Amino acid sequence: MYLNKLIYHARLINLLIVGITQCIVIFLLFKTPFIFGNQNSILEVYLLIIACTISITLGGYIINDYFDCDIDAINKKATQRLNKIQLLKLYFINNVVGFLLSLAICKLIHDMAYIFVYLIAIGLLFLYGSHLKKQGLIGNVIVSLFSSLVIVLLWFVQIYFGLDIPQFHQSLLIFFMCFIFLSSMSRELVKDCEDIEGDKAFGLLTMPIRIGVVKTNIFIGLFLATLLIVCLSWAYWSYPLTSTWVSISILPIVFLNFLLIFKIAKTKTKSDYTNISKLIKVIMGLGIISLSIISYQS
Repeated sequence: MYLNKLIYHARLINLLIVGITQCIVIFLLFKTPFIFGNQNSILEVYLLIIACTISITLGGYIINDYFDCDIDAINKKATQRLNKIQLLKLYFINNVVGFLLSLAICKLIHDMAYIFVYLIAIGLLFLYGSHLKKQGLIGNVIVSLFSSLVIVLLWFVQIYFGLDIPQFHQSLLIFFMCFIFLSSMSRELVKDCEDIEGDKAFGLLTMPIRIGVVKTNIFIGLFLATLLIVCLSWAYWSYPLTSTWVSISILPIVFLNFLLIFKIAKTKTKSDYTNISKLIKVIMGLGIISLSIISYQS
């Protein structure tokens, strides 16, 4: 029973997506030589950063669930949850592990600055769970930025070791970061609409509560439309540089985007928002698959 609740809070699929995305960038996009010089192992640094990133993400989920215990009792099934004391213990253990991982990274790169990156990330996610989430849009932006900046940490490793990243790969990374940010923003707003009942009961000021569900749907539609433009630009830009199959891999994302833009205009019920949230997650997964295909072909 405890294990089932632990899996529920860990959001294993989300953690898996984070790890797979970073692995695709490392192994397929960067094609980095893993042993560099006489002393430094780039592969070791990368693996530690992936583990540390997963730890930071997990910590964000746990502390968010801690502050949302009462709200989620209304919005979700309370029987699936650990209690607050268990969540705090888990959060403490996870942060100790993450801190040790960040120390190991600092030792390998001979730079203690990464400790501050870890502490700032943990601090902002704690602040999001305790305060910023209640303010609506700013909390959504922070979560979406964290999702997209996961890639930047790997870029910094390349820069640290003095390894060149081709212009095509740099542009691809920027496209993908925009893709992750826009899809995350869309999903965060959809989840706010989905959870409006519990959020309203506890005085949160999310966008649907501030301006209403109908107007929030318009914003979701705008983010999805911008995401559609990014995907079409991605396909158009990559077509002359890769095979036709690469651009075709983006078409399912474009199709789902069109579908969601039409669906969101008519969405009103909690179950509708739940389905749209799942479809956006499918779009994220398809984006990762497309990134892997383009990275492999380039």
